[in-house]
Amino acid sequence: SLLWEIRGKGLQKPSYLFGTMHVSSKMAFNLSDSFYLGIKNAQVVALETNPGTWQEDFSRYDMERENLRGAARYGAATKGFSMPQDYLSINSLKLTSYEKMMEAALYSNPSIINNFLYRSNSETSSDFEEDTYLDLHIFQAGRKLGKKVCGVEDFDGSMKLVREAYTDAAKEKAKKQKSYDLDEGLSYRNMEEAYRTGNLDLLDTINKANSQSAAFDEKFLFKRNEIQAFSIDSILKKGQSLFVGVGAAHLPGERGVIEMLRRMGYTLRPIKMRDRDSQHKDAIEKIRVPVQFAKQTSSDGFYSVHVPGKLFRFARGYSGANMEQYADMINGSYYMVSRIFTNAAIVGHNEAQVERKIDSVLYENIPGKILSKKAIVKNGYKGFDISNRTRRGDHQRYNIFITPFEIIIFKMSGNGEYVRLGTEANQFFNSIQLKKLKPGWKKIKPSYGGFEVELPHDPFTFKKSNWFYAAYDATHKTAYEIIRTDVHNYQFLEEDSFDLNLMEESLGSSEFVQRQLEQKPATVDGYPALDVKYKFKDSSMAFVRFLINGPRYYTLIAKADAENKSMQQFVNSFHVKPFVYGEAKKEVDTALYFTVRTSVPLSKPEKLSIYPETIYDNNGSADDDDSLIDNGTYVDKVIANDSTGERIYVNFYKNSAYYYNRSKEKNPDSLDVDDDWVIRKKQIDSLDDKTKIFEYELGSKKSSRYLKAKAIEKNGFGYQLQTELDTLSKPSSFITSFFESFAPVDTVRGIDTEKKKTALFFSQFFSQDSMLHKTALKNIHNVWMDSSDYGMLCESIEALSWKEKKYIDVKKEF
Repeated sequence: SLLWEIRGKGLQKPSYLFGTMHVSSKMAFNLSDSFYLGIKNAQVVALETNPGTWQEDFSRYDMERENLRGAARYGAATKGFSMPQDYLSINSLKLTSYEKMMEAALYSNPSIINNFLYRSNSETSSDFEEDTYLDLHIFQAGRKLGKKVCGVEDFDGSMKLVREAYTDAAKEKAKKQKSYDLDEGLSYRNMEEAYRTGNLDLLDTINKANSQSAAFDEKFLFKRNEIQAFSIDSILKKGQSLFVGVGAAHLPGERGVIEMLRRMGYTLRPIKMRDRDSQHKDAIEKIRVPVQFAKQTSSDGFYSVHVPGKLFRFARGYSGANMEQYADMINGSYYMVSRIFTNAAIVGHNEAQVERKIDSVLYENIPGKILSKKAIVKNGYKGFDISNRTRRGDHQRYNIFITPFEIIIFKMSGNGEYVRLGTEANQFFNSIQLKKLKPGWKKIKPSYGGFEVELPHDPFTFKKSNWFYAAYDATHKTAYEIIRTDVHNYQFLEEDSFDLNLMEESLGSSEFVQRQLEQKPATVDGYPALDVKYKFKDSSMAFVRFLINGPRYYTLIAKADAENKSMQQFVNSFHVKPFVYGEAKKEVDTALYFTVRTSVPLSKPEKLSIYPETIYDNNGSADDDDSLIDNGTYVDKVIANDSTGERIYVNFYKNSAYYYNRSKEKNPDSLDVDDDWVIRKKQIDSLDDKTKIFEYELGSKKSSRYLKAKAIEKNGFGYQLQTELDTLSKPSSFITSFFESFAPVDTVRGIDTEKKKTALFFSQFFSQDSMLHKTALKNIHNVWMDSSDYGMLCESIEALSWKEKKYIDVKKEF
């Protein structure tokens, strides 16, 4: 049976243990009245982890990571090569259409909503699924019946065990190969039948037969079994009656939860679940749990709306739209806000045109049947209020609003008639507020500095691959936009005129541009620029200024039906300004072993990884002794401020313990650079502790940019700092403080690079310590020998035994 009664150890009332499947298939919902009576009679309802906190829990994890194998290989391939290598391409400034993105935003939902609420596999299987999956059904039943709900595992602890399980499995040498000759009754296809009949012994046998890693099972299954059993015991000791549902695979076997609880002194007996009881299920599903709405405001302050919980952003939707959502786990509904950057005012689509475009795609992209559609206006922005019913009978509602530069979609969806009945939908949609534009030309300067410009109102600000600052003057029907493209490349510097022409070529290739009318080079406050006039296909014209400020490439666009004075006013009002940073604070980097005073944090808060990054580096087949190879250390990182676009590249290297510098350089202080570079500055300092500090600046004859660098060398280890700046303004306080205060930590120990390491190698090779001997064998290739080492080399070869691991390979290396 899947349902077990727990008694004994002085329990006043029985508790229940249930084996779930984490699916929405009807097969998993053959639930009898005893199942529902168990929940009704319990004081506490528990699952593996608490679904009520999942959104907050998962928000700490990186949900945009590639699949496990891809992420692991990518991480391994790119580790240690973080130097910026940005390029301008034909697509860097190309204006693109938004229609497909708009359509996708209407019909798609983040996959995590399906994972949280439904676990529906596909449209084709929807007729054979319930409205949710079994675990969430238990959670919802518990909450709707007023029970306390909790988890018998800690979420982060469970995720940690999953990571460890995958890591251990990858390292395991004695993996069991997947067999394709299993008895037909032991295949995964029979697992559903085992579950349907409640045959836990068969379920256990199938799992064991198909298991390929004992190490994986130890963490993923057995360790979690222990945690679950001890948590159940802890709840029962408090005198609380319990209904707990965990994955059915956790129940059977000597190390399963059932036997563990029995060894703790509890009496467990199976309860036969005979006839399926739909009355209890239907009654519970009809219960609506009241929710408390609270105001949520977007990060840029443009919209606010009342939602029953916090809006979470887990990943961009398939549409590429910026999506935030909240799942009401109890009632099985969700609330979502999607923002699609259209740039409509620049590409030549006015409000009426965007409205028609939306209207034309509603029929094909709103799920199911549209029940009602009406035009609405909110805070001066036009839009649509749409109600629909999906093919499976779920009601949904949309409010879609149009601004000059984006489309904002507010959506609510729920099972059955949840959205249509009750007050929740009206509370959500009636609370929407959009920021009103306050017309009036004024100087705009970002809080972090960088530039100053005059605009007819506070700009819309968007961050995609580029930064966009946009405004629209309804009086003159003129759109204004500043695009900042950050291009950091420390390998070379192109001529300013070449890059300016690349910028023009990119924007000019846009599908909305008909032709170029005029082009002339310009200089703005000393910065290289290019002024261009375009005619667009909608017969409007645009005045565009391209400007280079170090690694920041600015594109200023003023577009109207006809040229007017405000266009020139906008472009001429743009001036580069110093960046504004907060106070620099001392930080220590424990990965690269340095200290620095910086106003930009050395590391951004990183989300946790669901899976380990490197479990497939060697596909689990690497030699165990490979970790003894000493090829030296190379670690690097980029310290960046997203708002300003400034970056500093830092690398740390430490030579192998066997490194020997046998080259006799005539001038070790020379700076070896390609002929394309011009050395603007070079300074070399030698300190008493043998530390050498190189500071230099590299430029190019026809570029206003230059590379600022600093290198520190001492006893076989060193650092390099690089950043790209412009010759026309002083470095920011961030750059200056970072370069001036950078220092190695005093715990780094180097080596004497002028001394041969053969003595070290042979002492390890002949050592009685097996680990030292193995270390020597794995590093033969790192040791430089000459004729003076001939005798010891011969002794080493003679000392080799056939019992030596990889004897032939080792002998070849000698």
